[in-house]
Amino acid sequence: MIFVHERMQCEAIHLKMTIEKVFAVPVFVVEDTLDRLFVPLPRFEGYFYEPRRDLLKQEFPDMAVLLLTRRDLYDDGASKDDEWVLGGSFGQFSVVGTARLMGHDSAPRTSLAVDNQLYLRRVTLMTIHELGHDLIKAPHHQVATWVNARTSYEVQLGRHCDDNSCAMYEVVDITSPPADEGYLKLGNERLYDAGVDKHLARLRSDWFCPRCREHVVVTEPYRRSPG
Repeated sequence: MIFVHERMQCEAIHLKMTIEKVFAVPVFVVEDTLDRLFVPLPRFEGYFYEPRRDLLKQEFPDMAVLLLTRRDLYDDGASKDDEWVLGGSFGQFSVVGTARLMGHDSAPRTSLAVDNQLYLRRVTLMTIHELGHDLIKAPHHQVATWVNARTSYEVQLGRHCDDNSCAMYEVVDITSPPADEGYLKLGNERLYDAGVDKHLARLRSDWFCPRCREHVVVTEPYRRSPG
């Protein structure tokens, strides 16, 4: 698989080793600007999180691609408070944005405001999670939704594991939002433990719960090398 990052060498070195260990796939690292792949969202001073898949297919035919960026990413332009995301999965293309992983809360930042090791753990969790969306086809996954308790605004988050010690459990913020702010709905259950840092504290050492691990299927695009 190809791993493209924007001048983020420290993160790239760490993630390459981790991805190769967790999924047993070769990772080829490329440093490059991603301006051509992300569509600006000027209203929010951010970018749409879905990259230009047509360009990715042209540049990296039949290969899986991971993009790592410092850009602030959004699912949609409807709500600045609710639509921001930490990453995304689009089949064989995955995206992780670090703008909201660098501080004590989820406010977007351009410089690191927490311990570097904590930051790397956050980035690694999000990377393994997003890759897992394409590589783990577990039937027990349920539809996840973010619900803003104040406005009732909902954001669909895709299918996720119901084991909160598994990397495929969903997170919606750096710290778990208070009940009067919002909650994660997984299936029909309301959950209030979807903070990144709490998830890291309870995360399994081998990343995935047994049900997810038995459904890891590494497809050919992840095994291909460039050229």
